[in-house]
Amino acid sequence: AEAEKQAKEAQQQAEKEAKLAAETEAKKKTEAEKQAREAQQQAEKEAKLAAETEAKKKAKEAKQAKEAQQQAEKEAKLAARAEARKKAEEAKQAREAQLQAEKEAKLAAQEKAKEVKKAARSLKEIEKTCQQLRAGKIDTEKAIRKLSDISEKIAR
Repeated sequence: AEAEKQAKEAQQQAEKEAKLAAETEAKKKTEAEKQAREAQQQAEKEAKLAAETEAKKKAKEAKQAKEAQQQAEKEAKLAARAEARKKAEEAKQAREAQLQAEKEAKLAAQEKAKEVKKAARSLKEIEKTCQQLRAGKIDTEKAIRKLSDISEKIAR
């Protein structure tokens, strides 16, 4: 009876220890599952954050590239406008220079024509004076005075 009692107590003790061990094992398993879940959630959170950061970085780079392109286009337009203005100004100056040259050429031609007319008139006066002298209508002294006057006119 004593042995039976001890055996029963030993069995109860073994069952108690087995139950305790099972509970401890269950707690460990639950804790391990909880840690695994938390680790997975943390990994997902970090992956999401990394993806968002990468997306922001790419968006910023794309925006900068677009701005750089717009700036380059703006500068190209400005340069083209400046070049067009420069060419227009050069063309205007060339036209003005041509008009000025034509004006000066016309004035020079008019001046030359005046000189030719003046020379022709002077020649006619000289011929007339010579004819009058030959015909005896004027004397030599008067002819010399007239020719001297004509010479002064030519000099002016």
